[in-house]
Amino acid sequence: WWEVDSATGARNWSPRARDIWGIGRDVSASQETYLAAIHPDDVTQAVNLTADNVGTVVRHYRVRHAGGEIRHVRQHTRAERNADGTVRRILGTVTDIENLRTAAERAKATLDGALDAMDEGFALFDAQERLVTCNRTYKRLRPGAAARAVPGAKFADILEAAIDDIHPREATEQRAALIAWRLAKFRDPDGPIEIVRADGTTIEVTETRSDAGYTVSIYRDVTQERRAAAELVRAKALAEQANYAKSRFLATMSHEIRTPMNGVLGTVELLAGTQLDGRQRGYVEAVERSASALLAILDDILDYSKLEAGDMKIEEIAYDPAAVLRQTVALLTPGAEKKRLALECAVEAGVPQTVAGDPTRVRQVLFNLIGNAVK
Repeated sequence: WWEVDSATGARNWSPRARDIWGIGRDVSASQETYLAAIHPDDVTQAVNLTADNVGTVVRHYRVRHAGGEIRHVRQHTRAERNADGTVRRILGTVTDIENLRTAAERAKATLDGALDAMDEGFALFDAQERLVTCNRTYKRLRPGAAARAVPGAKFADILEAAIDDIHPREATEQRAALIAWRLAKFRDPDGPIEIVRADGTTIEVTETRSDAGYTVSIYRDVTQERRAAAELVRAKALAEQANYAKSRFLATMSHEIRTPMNGVLGTVELLAGTQLDGRQRGYVEAVERSASALLAILDDILDYSKLEAGDMKIEEIAYDPAAVLRQTVALLTPGAEKKRLALECAVEAGVPQTVAGDPTRVRQVLFNLIGNAVK
């Protein structure tokens, strides 16, 4: 502590205050001695501390000891006044904050090192939108604003420079609109936004505002992620096109083959209605069974292509279920006979002659079930 009597000019310094200033115990307390201990660049600030102050004034300045050592100090000054308002004496305390300052610098260096090790860009702005700190990645992702990204810089000033990475300076209207949009997002963040630089780099920005009004900005380079996603979408579209083309090809081929096959079956039916001997009729029936089997395969291929294309439709028409069963058994009987199996069809009397449904699908189900049984 220290004090100055305004009436007499007498000064009184505590031993600890002398130690902090680097003034010996045997040196008289005077204004000249005090000023000699202050760092030359901080003299004006230190002198102002002894002026007529209202309330307590806090200042920081440096002192220079006899050995050349520079130390930082913090000083609180308060003026005591008489009833008429004149200053009676000035009181003060002085604190050596060198160790605290060194510890703070070390802590800051540790924090800066941790921030610089981040893959994401980091920036912290205070409630007045002034930059508190940022890391190297933040500057790297905003090359146009790297020089302005210093503690104390306003976000708007940094943005003014960073916007050049996105739009050319001559695009005045686009520039103004983009700056206004970005400022609005900064002041009222509502989720991540993406910024695409002129060189194609895509940056995802996520900002969060604290209760004290501070804003934390996280910048992440998502260029590769977006390119991979776009490539995946493109590959998916190509695969879907190829699959659709394949399905269309199968449907077309099945349809084209079914038309002449139906002609063959019709001709066989006409031939079966003519006068044939037993051997000829056996040949005709064999052709009819083979053609019907091939037609069933074509129907399956056509159905498969419809399923892939999303065009499969279930019919609801009137048909004879017993007739569908007999036709299916007739197609599978030759295969069963080759294995010396007897394949017979029996329909109960209660089965209706006509039902509503899709006879083609029922035939497919029966063909698969009976065919697997024969196998």
